[in-house]
Amino acid sequence: MSQYPDLKLLKNSKGCGKVKMKTILSAKYIDMSIEEDLNLLCIAFVDNKRNEYISLQQTINADECDINLGMGEVYIEHNDQLYASYGGIKKVTLKNSCIDLILDVTIADQILMGEHVQIMLPEEYSNIIELKDYLELIFKHDLDVFVS
Repeated sequence: MSQYPDLKLLKNSKGCGKVKMKTILSAKYIDMSIEEDLNLLCIAFVDNKRNEYISLQQTINADECDINLGMGEVYIEHNDQLYASYGGIKKVTLKNSCIDLILDVTIADQILMGEHVQIMLPEEYSNIIELKDYLELIFKHDLDVFVS
């Protein structure tokens, strides 16, 4: 059995060519917050049954020093600060039952995730509008949040 059971191989639509990895996290809980004392917007997707999480954070008011250090981009963390990075998220799509993230290959490898990350929302999740608003706030400087 794989050390990372949530990684799955995907082939392109023709069944050949570059093979990509996909990470799936089934969130049982979503925490959205504005941490004014830390100058952060945060969303955490937690699967407490598997003891896994994905956290997305954005500095509310990044100053020139933050930007020069690369901290003006979205911070993504996977299960531990050892597997985290600023930037590298190329696309975000919010659907009724999940969020799809497309990551830069280098960042995906660094944080032990596939290039395609699918975060399954909790069943009967009712805060989709608030989640969309938070995603748009977090990604406002980097890219658009696509809703499908």
